[in-house]
Amino acid sequence: MTTAVHHPPTTAADARHNLTTSGRVVRVALGLTAAIVGALLLAVPGTVLAYRLESLFVLVGLVLVAVGATGCSPLHALLGRAPVPLRRGDPERR
Repeated sequence: MTTAVHHPPTTAADARHNLTTSGRVVRVALGLTAAIVGALLLAVPGTVLAYRLESLFVLVGLVLVAVGATGCSPLHALLGRAPVPLRRGDPERR
């Protein structure tokens, strides 16, 4: 049985960035798509429930854009997870 070993970041800059470049690009693309679609749906009249769900769609999209733009995922930081290329000792770091 193997156990996961958590390696702490080597510098303060590494602590702030816990997403790979490809992960950041995907989050920004999905976030922009969700925010735009949600905003377009908000322009169409609907029920109160539809308005709330569309607003939530826009909010989630904006959060994804912010996480992708900063390169720091609070959820990853909370769980102590980092993608393999960002772990200490990896020769293909970033």
